[in-house]
Amino acid sequence: MPFRIELKLSFSGNDWSAENNEIKVSASSLPELDKKIGNILRISNLYEKDKLVQVYMFFDQETIPEWIRQYSNHYMNRMLEVKI
Repeated sequence: MPFRIELKLSFSGNDWSAENNEIKVSASSLPELDKKIGNILRISNLYEKDKLVQVYMFFDQETIPEWIRQYSNHYMNRMLEVKI
């Protein structure tokens, strides 16, 4: 069974960011963000016994206008699988 971590995803207008208590990453594109997350997980040695890590990124709803939040409760949630 793969190990699973959660990261809060947000967009500042220029950069995407993903973070939790142990990881904080930012990049100008989502593919670049995914690559950085994978690299951090591989070199951290926290997940070396796990062959696969699932990264669930939930979008920070506070970064979008309040009036649209009722229509977008799953806006930009993502799942990334990283092979260690």
